[in-house]
Amino acid sequence: MTVLIVAAIIIAVLAIIFFIPIKCEAYLSYTNNVLDRSFDLKYGFIRIRLPKSKETVSEAADETAKDAEKETEEKPDKVKSTISFVRANITELKEALCKILGYMFRHAVTINQIDIKLIFGTEDAMQTGLLFGAAAAFIYNVLGVMDKKMRLRKHREEFKPDFKNPHIFAEAGAIITTNLFNLAALAVIMLLQILPLYKKHKSMKGEHK
Repeated sequence: MTVLIVAAIIIAVLAIIFFIPIKCEAYLSYTNNVLDRSFDLKYGFIRIRLPKSKETVSEAADETAKDAEKETEEKPDKVKSTISFVRANITELKEALCKILGYMFRHAVTINQIDIKLIFGTEDAMQTGLLFGAAAAFIYNVLGVMDKKMRLRKHREEFKPDFKNPHIFAEAGAIITTNLFNLAALAVIMLLQILPLYKKHKSMKGEHK
């Protein structure tokens, strides 16, 4: 009897741990070539808040490009083998990605809220109008797909063209919830999909040596 009670307590504790909501809040804004971002994660009584950071977009892009160029120069064989593998297994890669993203967006992750704000203008009023129409149509189409394909509960958007002041201001925020059970299930699905491809990639590299 004691063993059953202990087992029931352990199961109950594990169930609580695995189903406690994990809440993530992310914020991103861009204005005057400066990127501002923050991230906050809460799990039960545990809270992880990364400090807000700002960086100049051009500098960050230059550093990323330099790192990518350096890696390409240092490991040309690795890059070529990876490209060859992707070309040869594009169908399997697509199927694996669809299964992983399908579970992630339909079961593992709930998007409680998305806020998007976009205000921009160019020196030409006609160009501003055309760009604004294209950007608004693209974002509304993406949100429409998310409404149908994902667990999206609420979204707010604000788009404004600025015909007098040439500038760009973009702001996006999201509140996402999940739990350890869904993350564990997602990890298993990723492992089942990625492991065969990883083994295939290793064997392909061995054949080219």
